[in-house]
Amino acid sequence: MKTAKEEVRDLLEKLPDDASLDDIQYHIYVCQKIQEGAGCRRAWTGDFPGGS
Repeated sequence: MKTAKEEVRDLLEKLPDDASLDDIQYHIYVCQKIQEGAGCRRAWTGDFPGGS
């Protein structure tokens, strides 16, 4: 599992060099919400890594 710092580094590498701070904040927010949604889906379906 990647650390938050590693995830942000990966995100920054994917963004264009002229990305604004607002662009960066937006993409971090979206990634965070996607991760939260994936966690919710796992909680509802019982689809946990290493789980049954």
